[in-house]
Amino acid sequence: MNKINNFLYSLKNKFRGKKIFDPVLKPPTYLNRHKGRDFLVLASGKSLKEEKERIHDFIREHDPITIGSNDLAWFTDLDYHTFFNRRRFCTFASSINRKSTVLLSPYLPVSLIRKFYKGDYEVAMYVNKDNRTFDVYDGIVSSSCRSSALVNVGIAIAMGAKNIHVAGLDGFVDIYNSYEGYIVDEPLTISFEGLRKLQEEYIGLIQSYLIRNNMKPFNIMTKTSFKNYYKDKDMEDIKDLLGESKG
Repeated sequence: MNKINNFLYSLKNKFRGKKIFDPVLKPPTYLNRHKGRDFLVLASGKSLKEEKERIHDFIREHDPITIGSNDLAWFTDLDYHTFFNRRRFCTFASSINRKSTVLLSPYLPVSLIRKFYKGDYEVAMYVNKDNRTFDVYDGIVSSSCRSSALVNVGIAIAMGAKNIHVAGLDGFVDIYNSYEGYIVDEPLTISFEGLRKLQEEYIGLIQSYLIRNNMKPFNIMTKTSFKNYYKDKDMEDIKDLLGESKG
């Protein structure tokens, strides 16, 4: 069924140039696929390499669903390998592991996809706008969050995650020394400090969404500039931070 859905989706978008501006967004094929499972979302911060052994121990012990974007196939055999950025996809599509399920942006035309990747994939449903909101409705994430890692958190929610852990979400700290082979994605319209502030704003929006929906806030398990969301903070601490009631 996924192959049929992807084929029909591709027909609608086949001849739309280098980018699709108005994709058809609908409940994703992965909606509630892993209901009740723990997830580990991997970002590309320097801490991912520095704390590699501890993170791998966590994976072995807890067996979470792993999800990461772009150039993270070197770290582990990702359960889900996602691409939301056209340039990143063109650069790192060759790194996709055949064991991973691939989720691709609905804004990538099939002609571009097939130029760099011939395998099966599913469509990641999200709105590619920095609209300073966060919601997951019918499995569709309401915003780009200006961050692949945070879109992946939204996808984990859509898949039915029970607990979400995040590693490597450093907040754009020391990115030029992240790890061998890392390609810095220089922002065009904003500084890294500005991106850090935006990311923190979206983290707060996501945590508020999770609490409102009686879900546990996600925790960042590696060192990060987002100190209020580090692993030592429990649910009640985050509720206090966001001004939510403890009822």
